Amino acid sequence: MSVVACVSDGDYRKINREGVEKFSIIKSKSAHNLPFKKESYFIPMETAEEYMLGEVEKVLANDSCVFIADNQKVVCYDLNGEMSEGHIRYGIKDIGAGPGEYFKIVDVAINNQFLFVYDDRKINCYDIKNGKYLKTIKLDFAARELSALQDHLIFYTSSFQNHPPNGYELIVVNIHNGSQARYFKHQSKYLGSSEGNQLSRKGNDVFYCSPYRNIVYRFDDFAVPQPFMVLVFDQTDTVFDLALEETIHTPQDLKDGNRNCYFNNLLKTGDFWSIQFTFMGHQQAAWCNSQKSDSTYIVGATIGKQTEFKDCIIMPVDSWQVARFNPELFKENKEALKMYSKVLNVDEHDNPCLLVKKIRVR
Repeated sequence: MSVVACVSDGDYRKINREGVEKFSIIKSKSAHNLPFKKESYFIPMETAEEYMLGEVEKVLANDSCVFIADNQKVVCYDLNGEMSEGHIRYGIKDIGAGPGEYFKIVDVAINNQFLFVYDDRKINCYDIKNGKYLKTIKLDFAARELSALQDHLIFYTSSFQNHPPNGYELIVVNIHNGSQARYFKHQSKYLGSSEGNQLSRKGNDVFYCSPYRNIVYRFDDFAVPQPFMVLVFDQTDTVFDLALEETIHTPQDLKDGNRNCYFNNLLKTGDFWSIQFTFMGHQQAAWCNSQKSDSTYIVGATIGKQTEFKDCIIMPVDSWQVARFNPELFKENKEALKMYSKVLNVDEHDNPCLLVKKIRVR
């Protein structure tokens, strides 16, 4: 994989394309002709008074567990072998100002050893197997999002956070000694913040979907971001950086222009990558066949937090989503109406249901 120059003031369009995957997103292909099908059903998740979840902010999964978090608690669930119900393994609810406590959960992340809870300027580290508190890592910057490699924490910071010298998109912190590396200095132009996750974890890999650029980066063994995938919307194979475009100065310019931006929520299920993006201000999702780069399909974007678990896509459905659900907006989507009709009994006295979408190749 080629190395990208992560300089302070670089033109990120100038990357070495050798070894970088390319996917052409062809909008004309019909979602009805997808080479895979999705079988959807709901799993009831165990409710315990001590670990009642509010509005879900994040869902994560490893090979054996699912982690669901609101802004105060994290609950670790075991799913049975048939993936028909979820039982609580442990919960974390360390609200407070003392050692090992946090005021609010900004984000959570996992690796093979730790569950990380990020609270503004510090990270609390817990044993991922049992939720036991282990240590706190203090930070000298603020971030919007967190992910983790085995030895490094990776932070995404939007451009309204961290004045110089911390004004970088990515800050990487060594878990063991606290040393830092910073990549992609923010441009002076502020185009707003995207919705969704810019960082995603698949197995032991972490990927970064850079806002305003159609490049996806993968962190190598030294936690350095390397160009991994380029997404193009025409046959010109263009790598773009909207922060450098002279005709784009405000978030409204992004919506008015015939340009694409805000790539996020990268997942991989079987042979398919899925990634959400905006096109002329409208959010959509693309499914890309990792074995065949010219096979890309556009479908409607998913509403809600989601992750991958055992070649399924899982998404918590909480009482907040049910309360906000407007059937009139989905009257043409029979699947959505059917799914939500099954969880209308979810209220503030229940933990979320888990929507499971099994992906099967036709």
